[in-house]
Amino acid sequence: MANIEFKNITEYKKYLRTQHLTYLGEGSEAKCYVSNVDNLVYKNSLEETYIRNSYSADEVITKKQVNLPSFAFPIDLHTYQNTVWGYTSEFIFPDQFSEKSTVSRTKFLKINFNRLRKALELLKKDTEKISKENILIDDLPFNLIFTGTRLIAIDTLSYLRMTENTLKDNLNSIDYAF
Repeated sequence: MANIEFKNITEYKKYLRTQHLTYLGEGSEAKCYVSNVDNLVYKNSLEETYIRNSYSADEVITKKQVNLPSFAFPIDLHTYQNTVWGYTSEFIFPDQFSEKSTVSRTKFLKINFNRLRKALELLKKDTEKISKENILIDDLPFNLIFTGTRLIAIDTLSYLRMTENTLKDNLNSIDYAF
């Protein structure tokens, strides 16, 4: 787990090519790929449309700082002059909530709701732990994956450390997501 500092965009793109990436999709902040080399997700925000959403490496919470099963914090940050251009995180599969995996009502009804309930309990416990560190959850309704046994929050790059307790707001985010 480290910050990988790049000298320029050419060096960064060359590095990404060595990872043999397969496109997964994109959101408002980055394009998302999975590496055929290390099976990690690579988020690349170095596109013209994403530059406005820049983060300093110093403000990003990483897996090295907070390692909980319900949150996929960035593992490695890809930076240029301390600005985050991208990052790696755990590849979480399958997602039983996604439109692709719950194509039909029948498939949705096959979700084991006892497992979902247990996964929700673990998510709430982990949320209490990050709330004690005053970390504010962001954008959870759009970034929650259910693997069949675990609920995992992804796209955690914009989570922030706050000065006040965040437990109430974070639990509200979980409720809203459901």
